[in-house]
Amino acid sequence: MDQQTFFDDETLQNIAVVSLKSHLSNYQGDEFLSAIKALGEEYERSGITAVLVDFSRVKYFGSSVLEGLRLLWKELGAGERQVSLCGLNDVCHQIIHLSHFDHVWSVYPDRQSALSALAPDQP
Repeated sequence: MDQQTFFDDETLQNIAVVSLKSHLSNYQGDEFLSAIKALGEEYERSGITAVLVDFSRVKYFGSSVLEGLRLLWKELGAGERQVSLCGLNDVCHQIIHLSHFDHVWSVYPDRQSALSALAPDQP
């Protein structure tokens, strides 16, 4: 499976936006982790300054997604580049909170507020 199975990605200025798809499953955990690791390696080489992971299409996710986020963060230098999350519903936000990842990454209510915070000088 390729990364398009799990997410779409685009670059706005030097910010990569990864939009997760709604049908993430732990049954595809290894494939998801491989795809997200490859994406992190690509971003590492490309000069991306920040990554925004958009959960607006996701209703629920499990440990594979948490591990994928951790791998992406690690691939990007574990804090050298900013990783932020947006569009979390109440259940997804609770998962991030209970795993304490909201202490590691910034969480925004929606994509626009996240992009405004990540690139305040951009139109």
